[in-house]
Amino acid sequence: MMDLHAAYDGCVRPMTFQPIPFALSGTPGVAVDPPPPRGAHTRAMLAEVGIDVPEGTGVTPYPPDPPLLRWLWTVLRWGWFAYRRGSM
Repeated sequence: MMDLHAAYDGCVRPMTFQPIPFALSGTPGVAVDPPPPRGAHTRAMLAEVGIDVPEGTGVTPYPPDPPLLRWLWTVLRWGWFAYRRGSM
C-alpha cells in the first residue's frame, strides 16, 4: 500500500497518510502540498490592492499546550463521565 508523508506546521515529524484501499485507475493518488496556515497569504493579497500591513499580520498561531494539571483534570473528568455512562 502507498503511504503519503506530509510536513505540517506545528508537527515535529511528517505525518503519514494511507489512501483509501481501493484503486482509482483514472485518478491515481498523489501527494500535494498542505494548505498554508490560516492568514499566511494576508500580506500578499492586501499588497495587490495597495494596503501595506506589518509582517506577521493575519497569521493565527497554534494554541499553546494546556497546563498539565488542567489537562489531567479534563481527562479524569471525561473518563469518569464515560465510566458512569457505561462506555468503559
